Amino acid sequence: AFVPWAMFLVTAMATSAGAPGPAATAMMAPVLLGLSKKYDINSRLAGLMVAHGSCAGNFSPINPLGAIVNGTVDRSGLPGNPIAVFAANFIYNVMLGLVIYVSFGGVELLRRRRRSQSVLTANVPDASTEMNLVRLVTLVCIVLAAVGALVFRLDLGMLAVSAAVVLHLLFPSTSEGAPSKIGWPTIVL
Repeated sequence: AFVPWAMFLVTAMATSAGAPGPAATAMMAPVLLGLSKKYDINSRLAGLMVAHGSCAGNFSPINPLGAIVNGTVDRSGLPGNPIAVFAANFIYNVMLGLVIYVSFGGVELLRRRRRSQSVLTANVPDASTEMNLVRLVTLVCIVLAAVGALVFRLDLGMLAVSAAVVLHLLFPSTSEGAPSKIGWPTIVL
């Protein structure tokens, strides 16, 4: 139920950080379309959420489109507020995202999620504790990789591979069969 919104936000973050909209869409669409097939999400919902996520970040002051618009406003002598333009565009696209989510099956995804949660009442404390530890360590690895790349300017690819190796060494059973599940066409793209 939250996969479309997660991809909306990831794509919006990419464009807000400076990625051109078409590049962010081309990067995220194959990932989301694969997830939509896996979780039986309407592909139109998936595609539109990525597209509007891309649009949401387009007027960031560090995005090329935002820089062009803000530069044109400045050169024209018009009063401008780059943050207000960015925020208004972002809010507009979130509202469009809500309409898209409701119109293309998001409500059904929420209902399906509630039904599956009510069915899953098994009580396995050891497995859930181990899974919470795996999630916590994974989250720490992601944060460390982000800090290493953004603050210390280390190569993100090497950090990601290092994090994957650490996770595999700590929790080998959780990554069993992972290489066969990698979307190689998406990575090559």
